[in-house]
Amino acid sequence: MFKPLLMVGLLAASPVMAQPGAADRHHYPAGQAATVDFSLQERSPRGGRTTSIYRTYRPNVSFDGGPRVECVVAVPGGGGVAPGTTRRITLTCPVPLREGQTFEAFERDRPVGTGVVTAPL
Repeated sequence: MFKPLLMVGLLAASPVMAQPGAADRHHYPAGQAATVDFSLQERSPRGGRTTSIYRTYRPNVSFDGGPRVECVVAVPGGGGVAPGTTRRITLTCPVPLREGQTFEAFERDRPVGTGVVTAPL
Protein backbone atom coordinates (compact mmCIF):
# COMPACT_ATOMS: atom_id res chain seq x y z
CA MET A 1 0.00 0.00 0.00
CA PHE A 2 1.23 3.56 -0.79
CA LYS A 3 1.50 6.22 1.87
CA PRO A 4 0.52 9.80 0.96
CA LEU A 5 3.44 12.22 0.82
CA LEU A 6 3.37 15.07 3.24
CA MET A 7 3.83 18.37 1.39
CA VAL A 8 5.48 20.58 3.97
CA GLY A 9 6.74 24.05 3.14
CA LEU A 10 5.23 24.40 -0.33
CA LEU A 11 3.41 27.61 0.49
CA ALA A 12 6.55 29.17 1.90
CA ALA A 13 8.36 28.48 -1.38
CA SER A 14 5.86 30.38 -3.54
CA PRO A 15 7.38 32.87 -6.01
CA VAL A 16 7.81 36.51 -4.99
CA MET A 17 5.89 39.02 -7.06
CA ALA A 18 7.88 41.85 -8.68
CA GLN A 19 7.10 45.46 -7.90
CA PRO A 20 4.64 47.10 -10.30
CA GLY A 21 6.49 48.65 -13.24
CA ALA A 22 9.73 46.76 -12.49
CA ALA A 23 9.71 45.14 -15.95
CA ASP A 24 9.56 48.60 -17.57
CA ARG A 25 12.75 49.85 -15.86
CA HIS A 26 15.90 50.30 -17.89
CA HIS A 27 18.86 48.05 -17.05
CA TYR A 28 22.52 48.92 -17.67
CA PRO A 29 24.95 46.00 -18.10
CA ALA A 30 28.22 46.05 -16.13
CA GLY A 31 30.69 48.45 -17.75
CA GLN A 32 28.04 50.49 -19.63
CA ALA A 33 27.71 54.19 -18.81
CA ALA A 34 24.53 54.74 -16.78
CA THR A 35 22.67 58.04 -16.56
CA VAL A 36 22.29 59.19 -12.94
CA ASP A 37 21.13 62.22 -10.99
CA PHE A 38 23.99 62.95 -8.59
CA SER A 39 23.96 65.27 -5.57
CA LEU A 40 27.40 66.30 -4.31
CA GLN A 41 27.30 67.17 -0.62
CA GLU A 42 28.90 70.28 0.83
CA ARG A 43 31.62 69.69 3.40
CA SER A 44 30.31 68.93 6.90
CA PRO A 45 31.50 66.90 9.91
CA ARG A 46 29.76 63.86 8.36
CA GLY A 47 31.46 64.13 4.95
CA GLY A 48 31.02 66.03 1.71
CA ARG A 49 33.55 68.00 -0.37
CA THR A 50 34.84 71.56 -0.65
CA THR A 51 35.74 71.31 -4.36
CA SER A 52 33.90 70.34 -7.54
CA ILE A 53 34.24 66.97 -9.27
CA TYR A 54 35.08 66.49 -12.94
CA ARG A 55 35.20 63.70 -15.53
CA THR A 56 38.29 62.05 -14.04
CA TYR A 57 36.59 61.54 -10.67
CA ARG A 58 36.54 57.90 -9.48
CA PRO A 59 34.53 57.51 -6.27
CA ASN A 60 33.78 54.28 -4.44
CA VAL A 61 30.05 53.73 -4.80
CA SER A 62 27.62 51.60 -2.79
CA PHE A 63 24.36 50.70 -4.56
CA ASP A 64 21.34 50.06 -2.34
CA GLY A 65 23.64 49.69 0.69
CA GLY A 66 25.71 46.89 -0.91
CA PRO A 67 29.50 46.54 -1.19
CA ARG A 68 31.49 49.46 -2.60
CA VAL A 69 32.87 49.42 -6.15
CA GLU A 70 35.01 51.98 -7.99
CA CYS A 71 33.11 53.84 -10.71
CA VAL A 72 34.08 56.49 -13.27
CA VAL A 73 32.23 59.82 -13.60
CA ALA A 74 31.59 61.62 -16.90
CA VAL A 75 29.95 65.05 -16.89
CA PRO A 76 28.08 65.63 -20.19
CA GLY A 77 28.89 68.98 -21.76
CA GLY A 78 32.03 69.40 -19.70
CA GLY A 79 32.26 71.42 -16.54
CA GLY A 80 31.89 69.85 -13.16
CA VAL A 81 29.54 69.24 -10.27
CA ALA A 82 29.91 71.77 -7.45
CA PRO A 83 29.32 70.84 -3.80
CA GLY A 84 25.70 71.49 -2.81
CA THR A 85 24.34 70.90 -6.34
CA THR A 86 22.60 68.09 -8.20
CA ARG A 87 23.43 67.31 -11.81
CA ARG A 88 22.68 64.60 -14.36
CA ILE A 89 25.94 62.76 -15.13
CA THR A 90 27.01 59.33 -16.34
CA LEU A 91 28.56 56.70 -14.12
CA THR A 92 30.40 53.65 -15.44
CA CYS A 93 30.66 50.80 -12.93
CA PRO A 94 31.82 47.16 -12.98
CA VAL A 95 28.37 45.98 -11.82
CA PRO A 96 24.98 45.99 -13.60
CA LEU A 97 22.64 48.84 -12.68
CA ARG A 98 18.90 49.42 -13.01
CA GLU A 99 16.74 52.49 -13.22
CA GLY A 100 15.56 53.62 -9.77
CA GLN A 101 18.54 52.12 -7.95
CA THR A 102 19.94 54.45 -5.27
CA PHE A 103 23.59 54.89 -4.38
CA GLU A 104 26.02 56.70 -2.11
CA ALA A 105 29.48 57.87 -3.21
CA PHE A 106 32.50 57.73 -0.88
CA GLU A 107 36.06 59.01 -0.69
CA ARG A 108 37.78 56.51 1.57
CA ASP A 109 35.22 56.19 4.40
CA ARG A 110 33.70 59.68 4.00
CA PRO A 111 30.33 59.95 2.20
CA VAL A 112 30.49 62.70 -0.43
CA GLY A 113 27.31 62.32 -2.46
CA THR A 114 24.11 60.46 -3.21
CA GLY A 115 22.13 59.70 -6.32
CA VAL A 116 19.67 57.61 -8.26
CA VAL A 117 20.05 55.74 -11.57
CA THR A 118 17.72 57.21 -14.23
CA ALA A 119 16.54 56.26 -17.71
CA PRO A 120 18.93 57.04 -20.59
CA LEU A 121 18.83 60.55 -22.04
